Amino acid sequence: MTSAALHVRDLVADDWPAAAGVAARAMCHEPFMVAILGEDQLARVGEAARMYRAWPWSDDIVATGAFVVDELVGMAVASPPPTCRLCERIDSGRRPPDDVVGRRMHEFDVAARAAHQGQPPHSRVAPVAVEPVAQGAGVGAAVVGALVQRLDALGGGTVLLECLPKLESFYGAAGFRTVGSFVDPYGPDVLLMRADLPTR
Repeated sequence: MTSAALHVRDLVADDWPAAAGVAARAMCHEPFMVAILGEDQLARVGEAARMYRAWPWSDDIVATGAFVVDELVGMAVASPPPTCRLCERIDSGRRPPDDVVGRRMHEFDVAARAAHQGQPPHSRVAPVAVEPVAQGAGVGAAVVGALVQRLDALGGGTVLLECLPKLESFYGAAGFRTVGSFVDPYGPDVLLMRADLPTR
């Protein structure tokens, strides 16, 4: 298979179940997910799938997907400029969810939202995921590049994302720069990265 077989397009509602599956498989072995979901690999895969499938599709998200033939192998999602759903919905004073996973995810969201404070109005990229068997083949760069182009076409402005330090150079190549970091209660410290697209 060559890179010529890869094509990128906007995701639509019918793609969302496949996108949730890619996100679950890509993320379930990351250190923060192990800390949140536990050591049992099979249980973690199942819980990650349940968690990502619970995210509802919304017609106003910006989402790009990379496909090989008709198989989704990578995806990237953002809120439309200049809207950050994290800043809109997370309240550090709100009672956290009752379930363990929900509570731990809420703690991360509170820490990430605090890191966003002081930034100009912005959109937020999350999640970005590549099917594990396709990692290293340029899929991530393709979906992130297409997502940034879409955000630019929709008005540009500031775009934020959070990532592990090992991904700093990857996002740096896509035009993001590190503007801070924060403590993830359940994993390694996290970088806050920012891109400033021309405002239209």
